[in-house]
Amino acid sequence: MNDVVGFIGLGQIGLPMAKRIRGAGFVLIAHDGNADATKEFDKVASTPREVADLADVVITCLPNAAAHRSVVLGPDGIVAGRRCCIHVHTGTSGLALVEELAAGLAPAGIETVDAPMSGGPAAAREGRLAVMTAGPTSAVERVRPVLDAYAASVTYLGDRPGMAQALKLTNNMLTSATLAVASQAFRAACRVGLDPRQVIEVWNGGLAASKMTEKVIPDFVMQGTFNFGSHLESLVKDVELAVELLQTVGLSEELLDGVGRFYRQSALELGPTSDITTIFQDRDMTEPTGDE
Repeated sequence: MNDVVGFIGLGQIGLPMAKRIRGAGFVLIAHDGNADATKEFDKVASTPREVADLADVVITCLPNAAAHRSVVLGPDGIVAGRRCCIHVHTGTSGLALVEELAAGLAPAGIETVDAPMSGGPAAAREGRLAVMTAGPTSAVERVRPVLDAYAASVTYLGDRPGMAQALKLTNNMLTSATLAVASQAFRAACRVGLDPRQVIEVWNGGLAASKMTEKVIPDFVMQGTFNFGSHLESLVKDVELAVELLQTVGLSEELLDGVGRFYRQSALELGPTSDITTIFQDRDMTEPTGDE
């Protein structure tokens, strides 16, 4: 693939993704609202529109719906670029937003590849992200070499943008609920005086084992670093989107809404940009009992 690749959004996951793409031999045009984030790149654009003027494929890795709308469809957005023909949407934003962006880009001749990922910052640095894709087959095939630069697996879900978002949201239901319950179980075990090492050994020897007990707790909690690399505000957003999905398909959101209340309260107590592993720190905290 000889396409020039644009990358917009050089955050904790976006930056290592962009570096891996560049390391795989692609010409990469970088852009971020924070100029300091682009220092490691030789080719930098001042606006999303300029990225789309210079690149065939533009990847966005952005934190929220407002940022996506501005970067993709704004006056200086990707939609106004002269060269871009494929937009790769890697954020977790829900079905409706991806469909909105795809509809807005189509008149400009830009195809949308819905491609959220799972794995976290460490997996991004090591090229181990699990990527879900949906969109026109030819567009997905064209960008596959770029995705392979940072992904350990790429699963194609069909030609309708939004289907990858749906799968990512179900993934987030499981991970967010598991993390929340694991934090409470771990804190309870520690409060009664159990040895954390024995707790983890027993959990991992039975049905309680998960990525949280095998990786997150041993590496980021028990080591005392609390630096997994994702923020509580991202979990709040992801759970809210997952609740919307449950409502859309007619399933009860009560259980997951409780998880959302837990994360909203944690973000109030610890700060929205606190690492997600800080919920394991023992503290006096009134457990949420209703909407904030």
